[in-house]
Formats: sequence, structure tokens, C-alpha cells
Amino acid sequence: GFDWPTTSSTPGASTTASASTKLYNTVMNNTSGYYSAANKHWDTNSMSSYWVYHDGTTWRQCFVDDAHAMGKRLDLINQIGIAGMGIWALGYDDGYMDMWDQIAENFSTCGSVPCSDTIYDNGGPGRNYYDNSDYTYTIAPTGAMGLTLSFNSLNLESGYDSLWVYDGTDVNAPLVAALSGSTIPSPVVASGNALTIQFHSNGGTNDTGWEAIWQCTQDNQLPTTQIIANSSYPGSFTASFLDDDNDTITKRWFNYQYEQGGVWDCYRDSGYFFDSLTDTAINTNWVSQVGTWSTVTGNLQQTDEAEGNSNYYIPLNQNLSQSLVYSWDMKIEGAGTNRRGGIHFFCDSATSVNRHNSYMVYFRVDQDKVQIYKYVDNVYNLETDDDCVVDSGLWFNCKVVYDKAAGTIDIYQNNNLVSTWTDPSPYTVNGDFISLRTGNAKVTYSNFNVFSERMDTTHYFPVTNQTAFEIFSLIRDGNKNLSQIDDKIINVVVGMFSPENKESLVVYPNPVTDELFLNFSEKLNGTVNITVYNTAGQQLISEKINQSVGYYRLNTSGLRSGVYILTLINKEQAFKAKFVKE
Repeated sequence: GFDWPTTSSTPGASTTASASTKLYNTVMNNTSGYYSAANKHWDTNSMSSYWVYHDGTTWRQCFVDDAHAMGKRLDLINQIGIAGMGIWALGYDDGYMDMWDQIAENFSTCGSVPCSDTIYDNGGPGRNYYDNSDYTYTIAPTGAMGLTLSFNSLNLESGYDSLWVYDGTDVNAPLVAALSGSTIPSPVVASGNALTIQFHSNGGTNDTGWEAIWQCTQDNQLPTTQIIANSSYPGSFTASFLDDDNDTITKRWFNYQYEQGGVWDCYRDSGYFFDSLTDTAINTNWVSQVGTWSTVTGNLQQTDEAEGNSNYYIPLNQNLSQSLVYSWDMKIEGAGTNRRGGIHFFCDSATSVNRHNSYMVYFRVDQDKVQIYKYVDNVYNLETDDDCVVDSGLWFNCKVVYDKAAGTIDIYQNNNLVSTWTDPSPYTVNGDFISLRTGNAKVTYSNFNVFSERMDTTHYFPVTNQTAFEIFSLIRDGNKNLSQIDDKIINVVVGMFSPENKESLVVYPNPVTDELFLNFSEKLNGTVNITVYNTAGQQLISEKINQSVGYYRLNTSGLRSGVYILTLINKEQAFKAKFVKE
């Protein structure tokens, strides 16, 4: 921008000499103290930021576009459909991502359209619209379920200059408003989530034009997921997932761990991982590479505040699933002024100084920031630097959603989306490790959970020597709302059916065709769960009855020919029988 000496502090005052150039980072760094927030102003007509100050000798006015002003210019480009604009080399903003972020926001698929904003004709808020205007613009806020356009003012040359509003994403949608003259219409309500405006003016007379506000309604209803399964099974079993949302479910994930020999573990080679990170249950495959890691008050903690790049890692195959979710709880403390904590994920090396090729997410307490980094050959690129309240000493949940196919990385804090970035060249192979990383802080971690994508509403869990399973489920809707995590512990009751129980249950006919009779020789109190499995452990029939001494008729017409296992379980007893379907 340019810094002019002026006759006074009044905006637009006459200049007294030539201007000097000022780089963006010169103004943002403000080493002179002249470019402070108190000296900053906004000109509504030109949509420009500027600074007014007195240097001890004369008044000066410095006009430099900040991120907001740049965004307004890029909005205008999109609104009236011009080819672009000329700007100074962005290298002059060294150390700041503001301009790059605005370009990404307006000219790439990474951007989003705000739910509410004000739109003007091409003359802006303070000037008449231009003659011979002819452009089309679609308003489609990100994540909108509904949209309303309300006019604050309207002054067009009646019969010659016109504004049309279409109910959809282009001019082929139904025309819902045809405006000319000065009569302000009622709010225009879209039937869906988009409106398209088309403006035309001739070369004769122009006027003050129009100002309108769009306001969307968004999906704030969280999706829900529930794991449907019994609390215990005699062997292999199938769990179902009940997923629900008021709109569209776009992603489903799950994870599970198993207990064997009194120890909980996961199939990390298949991409499944959970660790509560408590003192009694930390997975023995973790490696403390750098830093002072130990369990404090029951949770894993790194306590060396002098260490700027700690490393606590574990091998995990992240190459099989197209979409992954990394979830953990974290608390950042310490006495420093640059405290930070987070994780590296999809690392191809765990012991390399910056995990070689990987992504990293950092939460910063003292700057109230969340950041996404990409490391290539141990050299980082800062991809996002977003505002995010991070309080010292308070627990919060972090989630990273990585879609390898799309290259998108979404960061959530307490299930609120706080940062997003799309990698044009995403890592899709060699994701072999995850690593906890802290910097100049005392950081505590808990409940580390890595979800893999699931495509179905059921999943079969084969049982060999496991004695229990814990299953986790998570889903996301079209507005990137996450559900709460549902989890369920299922016990495998080995040997629960003793030989003496067999005489307490008689089934006939056996073989059976369409109906199986169950005779009980003992009183079964309360609710009885009746389940039929095939020999692979898949649950095929599940019914609940309240039954005492007597019998029950079970419909088996839907079963294919083969051998099946029937179980009856209540709070006190368990019975099992084998039958054949013809």
C-alpha cells in the first residue's frame, strides 16, 4: 500500500507530498507503533482499511488492504464475474497467511460462504450502480438448509434497469422476484438452500441501486449413532449400528478393542486403535522417544517444559481406510508463553525429527490458535492458523477427520469445527505411525481413539480367545456435524452353557421346516432373550419374551437349510441347543 502525508486527519484530505510504499508485513508487525488498532479505520464506500496517525511532524494516512478488505474485493470479483485483479506479489506478506487464506476462501473448493452477509449492487453502499451492468451471482451459503433474501433499499431506473431473483442455483430455476423501480419487496424465501440474482442496467440513467441481506438456516441438529448388540454372546457375533440424522449422513466410522488374557489390545495392523492412556492400561507398544513421559493422576503426561519437540509414538496401519478419525482428550499447562500440544498422524517415520512425511495438528494456549501443518522430508508448511480458544489447565476433546480420497483435514474442538484444509497432494500410503507431540508445555493426554470408515450398518466380530470387546461408533452429517461417540462393552461368556442345562430346554421337531417348538422344564423369570446363530457366529434371529414354564413357537421359515445354534438367556440362567433346518 501507500503511506501519504496529508493536511489533516480527515479521510480524503489533500496530500502534501509523494507517498511512500508500505509492505503488508511492515504494517502488521507495527514496529513503529503507528499502525495500531486505535489508528485503524474503515472506509465504507471503498471497502478499504487505512491507518491515520501523526508522526510528530505531520499527519499521515496509510492505505493498505487487510484481510477483510481483500476479501471484499474478491467477493466483488465473484459477484460480477470479472476475470480477476492485479495485486502486489504476496511474498511481501512474509509471515502472514491472511491474503493466501482469502484467495483459498474465494477461489478454491476450500472456501465457504457465510450463513449471513450483506450484498450490494456493483456501486457498493455509497455510490450509484454502473451503466451497462449485466451479471449473475448465486447465493448458496455453506451448510444451509434454507435461505431468505431481505431488501433494505431498492432504487432502479423503472422499466429499464432490473434485478431478477431465481429460486435455485442458476437462471433456469423458477423466477420468484422481478424488481425495477423503488418498491421494496417482501423477503424472498428459497424453497431450498440457494438463490440466484441477475442484474441488468442500460446505458441511460443509473440510481442508488440496492442493498440486501441474506440469512440462511443451518442444520444444528446433531446426528446420532447407537450400537445394537447383546451384552454377552457365547462366541462370534454381529453388532448392528443404528445411525440417524434429520438430513444426510455422509460418513460413518467405528473402532473396537478386545480383551484377551486380562489385557485390552487392538488390531493395529488393521487400523484399529484405542488406548485410555491411564496408568493401569497404557498399551505396551508405545515408545517414549523424546521428552519426559509418565502417568500423573492416572493419565499420560509429558512434563519437560524445556522440550520443544517431544515424541511419544506407536505403530498403527493407517493405509487401509479411506477416511480416518483421530480423537483424544488433552490438557495443556505450564509456565511458558508458547505452550502447545497435539499429534502427528499418518507418519512414515516415527523416529525422524519431524516424523519425516506426516501431518501435524497443534493447539496453542498462549496464542489461542489451532494449526494444521504438513511435513515433507522433515520440513514443515503451516497450512492453517485459525483462532480457537485454548484455556490453560482445562481438558478439551480434539478430533481430526482425515479423508485421504478428498485430501481434506477437519479439526474439531469439543465437536466444534475450528479449522479445515484440503491438501492438493494428500498422503495416501506409508501412514505407519502416530505420534504425540508437545512444545514447551506440560501436556496430559487421555482416551486416544482412531476410527476407520465403515460402509455398512452391521459388522461381524469373530471370536477366538477373546473374552470381551468394546465397540465405538461415530458418524457425521452433510453439515459436518459430528455425533457423540457411542460405545458398548460386550462380554464373551466362554463355557456359559453347562451340560446339565441341556435337559432344561427341549426343541422339536429337529430337523425343522418352518416352526420350532421350545419346551422349558424350568421356570424362566423375567425377560428371556432368544437368539439364533449360524455356525459362523452370525446372529440371524433375535426375540424377547416373558415366559414361565411352558413352551414357545419360534418362526424359522426365513432360515436357509443348515445347522443352527439356539440360545436362551435371562438374568439367572442360560440355555443352548443345536437344531437343523431342512
